[in-house]
Amino acid sequence: MPLKPDEEPFLTYRKVQIVGKSSIAITIPKKWVEELKLRPGSHVLLRRAGNSIIIVPASTMTEDSEAASRRAEITVRGDELWRGLRRLVSYYLAGYREVTVRLDEGVSSLRAIIKEFVRNKLPGTEIIYENDRVVSIRFIVEEEHIAFKHLLGRMCENVLTILKSATVELSSSRSSPGARIATVAADDEVDRLYLLTLRQANIALIDESIRARMGIKMLRELLAVVSVAKSLERCGDHATRVSYLSQNLLALLTDRKIEVSSLGRLAELSNLTCTLLKDSVYSFNTGDVELAQDILDKRRVELRKLSIKLINDIVREASPVNVPHISDLTTYLVLILESIRRILAYSYDIAEITIDTYSVR
Repeated sequence: MPLKPDEEPFLTYRKVQIVGKSSIAITIPKKWVEELKLRPGSHVLLRRAGNSIIIVPASTMTEDSEAASRRAEITVRGDELWRGLRRLVSYYLAGYREVTVRLDEGVSSLRAIIKEFVRNKLPGTEIIYENDRVVSIRFIVEEEHIAFKHLLGRMCENVLTILKSATVELSSSRSSPGARIATVAADDEVDRLYLLTLRQANIALIDESIRARMGIKMLRELLAVVSVAKSLERCGDHATRVSYLSQNLLALLTDRKIEVSSLGRLAELSNLTCTLLKDSVYSFNTGDVELAQDILDKRRVELRKLSIKLINDIVREASPVNVPHISDLTTYLVLILESIRRILAYSYDIAEITIDTYSVR
C-alpha cells in the first residue's frame, strides 16, 4: 500500500492561504525548517520548472557553491584513459561548465590524446589552461541559441553526405581517393552533433524557458528529439559502413576485372534511402504528420518489392560460373544491403516518432 504524502519524509500537502490583500503563502513543515536551518527573515529562491515550483534556501545558493556545482575534476591514470574520457563526456552531457583533467605522474603523454578527443568529439569547448599534468576544459555552448531542429537538420545533412558519396561511387563503379577522408569527417560531425543534442536536452529538461528558446513547445517533444537524434546517430554509423564496404567492393572488382551491372540497382536503392531519410527528418522538424504517414506507406509496398528484386538479381548474377570470387563479392553486397536496410528502418522510426508526437497537440 503506497504511503500518503504526509507519511513520506520528503513529501507533504499544504494549503495555499491568503496573506494580506494581494499575496498568498504556504507553510513549511517544522521538521524541514529545522533541518534546513530556516528562520523568520530567511530568504529562499523560487524557481518555476514546468508545472512545479522549486523552493531553495538562499543560504545554499552562494556564488561559490553554485559555481562549484558546475565544475568537476577527473584524475586519469595510465590504464584508465578511456574511463576518464567517458566521465568527461558525462559531465559535458550533464551541462557542466568546466572540467579539469589531472594526469597521474608518468602519463603526461596522454595530454595530447585528451585534447584531440575534446576537439573531435565535444563541440563548443575550449582549453583554458594546461601544463604537463593538467588540462582544464570549458564548455562554451550557448544553449538557448541553438534550436533542436537545426541540430537534427545538420545531423541529417552529414549522414546524407556520406551515403550520397557511396551512391556516386556505386553508380560509376569507381572509388574516389578522397571519399574515405570525407566520410570520416562527416561521421565525426554526426557524433559531435549527437552529443551536443543530448547536452542541450539535459539542460532543457529542467528549464522551461530554455525549452521555449530551443523551439520545444511540449515536454514530450523533447523526448522525441532525443529519439530522432539517436536514430540519426545510428544512421551515420551505417552510412559510414556502406561507404567503407562500397570502397572495398569496388577495389575487389577493379582488381579482379569483374563487372556487376546490379551495382547500378544498388545505387538506386541507396539514393532512394537518402530521399526517405531526408523526408522523415523534414516531417519531424515541420510536424508534418501526413508526410510521415506517406513514408510509412512506402515501407509496405514500394521498397519491399524493390529490395526483393534487387537481392534476386544479385544472387542470379553473382554465380560461381561468372564470378570466381563469389564469397567475397557476396559478403560485401549482403553487408551493404543490410546497412541500407537499417537506415531505412531508422527512417521509418523517425516517421513514426513524428506521428506519435504531433498527431495529438
